[in-house]
Amino acid sequence: MKHHNILNQSHKKLLLGVISTLLILTAVAGCSSSVQTSPQQSSQQSASPEPAAKEDTEAAGESGALGDYEISILDAVKTTDFEGNPAIVINFDFQNNSSNNAMFSTAVLCQAYQDGVSLSSAIIINNDVYDGEASLKTLQPGAKLRVQKAYTLTSADAPVTVEVKPLISFGDDKLTKTFTM
Repeated sequence: MKHHNILNQSHKKLLLGVISTLLILTAVAGCSSSVQTSPQQSSQQSASPEPAAKEDTEAAGESGALGDYEISILDAVKTTDFEGNPAIVINFDFQNNSSNNAMFSTAVLCQAYQDGVSLSSAIIINNDVYDGEASLKTLQPGAKLRVQKAYTLTSADAPVTVEVKPLISFGDDKLTKTFTM
């Protein structure tokens, strides 16, 4: 009977571990978007993105090391999402300085805010403006890649603040940059 209880506890712990891992992977996958488009869809989107008007750097910094990764928040471009809503595409440089392979979308948490409220990920179908697959590419140690994140704007005029944090951290390390629309 004791052996049966130990086995059940062991199965419960294993099941809990699997469920926890799936929840973490689901949360991480929700932070990035990858869109496959056809030429017909691309022609429906506005082809004239405009750069964000001005960049303001906050005290936390716009580039630096976050754990084993070197990240720079570069610039932003205003565009529209697949529904024609105003959107922003933010460009980053990501360098893997760890001893393992890594990808931007699972190494860090990236979020954009307007008026203190997080923005939703945008679906951008204009391949001239946005490459959603770059943040899903795996980089070997020492490799560097330009990646992008896209967000649907809630206001055409309110500044957008971008924060990048390590995926797992016990500190307050983060990079921040504000774009004035």
